[in-house]
Amino acid sequence: MPRKIENLGGKNIDLTIPDSLREVYVDGISQLQVGIPVTKIMFHSMTTLSEGNDVPEQRTANLSVVIPTQALFELVANMATTTDQIVMHGIETAISSYRENMLEQAVRLRELTKSKENSD
Repeated sequence: MPRKIENLGGKNIDLTIPDSLREVYVDGISQLQVGIPVTKIMFHSMTTLSEGNDVPEQRTANLSVVIPTQALFELVANMATTTDQIVMHGIETAISSYRENMLEQAVRLRELTKSKENSD
């Protein structure tokens, strides 16, 4: 088995990569459900390309990944350090949007909880 030892943030990591590691090709992401504590990402492959406005493109989901949201953000941050400024701006916008959405959901939850307490 091949081995790779990395030094990540001052922490030594011993990563074993088995010869039988599965690889899956995907054409894109179909769904992204960002949550706490995990995020679910569904990937797809193209079955049939759209040949006009009346014919829908055919896609088949072929992989679903559940990853801790914190690990996803670390991945995005690592990608950002090796990516140009335009992509970094897009990533910052996505993270900002996520943060705003989480705050809205927290406010909604607080309001629902208060209204339930008041009705009891």
